[in-house]
Amino acid sequence: MIAALILSRAIPDYPVRPENRQGSLVKRLDIPGILIFSAFLLSLLNIFMKHQYTALQIAPAVILLALLIVWELKQEKPFIDVRLLAKQPSLAFIYIRTMAVTYVIYMVLYSLPQWIESVRHVQPGATGLMMMPNSIMSMLLGLWVSRNKNVLLQNVVGAILLVLACGGLFFIINHNVSLILVVCVSMVMGSAEGINIVANQALLNHEAPSAQKGVSFGLFRTFSYLGAIISSSQLKTAFNKGVTDREYHSLSGTVFYSCFVVILLLIPLWQHRKVYAGAGK
Repeated sequence: MIAALILSRAIPDYPVRPENRQGSLVKRLDIPGILIFSAFLLSLLNIFMKHQYTALQIAPAVILLALLIVWELKQEKPFIDVRLLAKQPSLAFIYIRTMAVTYVIYMVLYSLPQWIESVRHVQPGATGLMMMPNSIMSMLLGLWVSRNKNVLLQNVVGAILLVLACGGLFFIINHNVSLILVVCVSMVMGSAEGINIVANQALLNHEAPSAQKGVSFGLFRTFSYLGAIISSSQLKTAFNKGVTDREYHSLSGTVFYSCFVVILLLIPLWQHRKVYAGAGK
């Protein structure tokens, strides 16, 4: 945060337009909207931290979400433009896709090292080295795909690699498999990570209005964190009594639901393929 404050000094000052000097037209910060949204996220986090859910625990999140929507609809300058999401559902699709992808990514990053250590009895230091190719492939493929400006191609390749990686986790990973194969599956997942992260950001940059870029990317990160929180919450419940092949494969099976969401959301992209194919040109 301190570094961000220091670096923000390099941002140039833009002159204020004459019409914006009038108090009625000055863009105000939607403090109530920010507070309601923050309370909603905290209530959602409280739900994910529980082993079992009840209607009483879910009710505050539902009420706060409804209150947030009602409040933002009444605001001239809302913190979250609900009308924009309704008029432009492609933005909502991007956020859902981002949450699904991030759920899979963090499910693997959190669960695979635990499985390697508990089932294959590998030392933590060696486990870290085994996961290193995952990060390397994520970095390399992220750099590679960022050079390609075809947003549709980025998302299609990312979805294919995500499905292949999840298939490897479900059908290949077991207590008898070679550790080399485990590393290979991890590398495929790393490739899917790098491509999908860049692809989702490129897609959002194409869809988000210029005046809403900041809030749009802020929501993008929020949905990413939600995916990570959901995965860690599920892991806590699944591995509560230890890590075995059975528990790990049950988790691997659930990631296919997220893969299905990612593939399903390729349909709107394909329907507008001419637009997205030339989005970065």
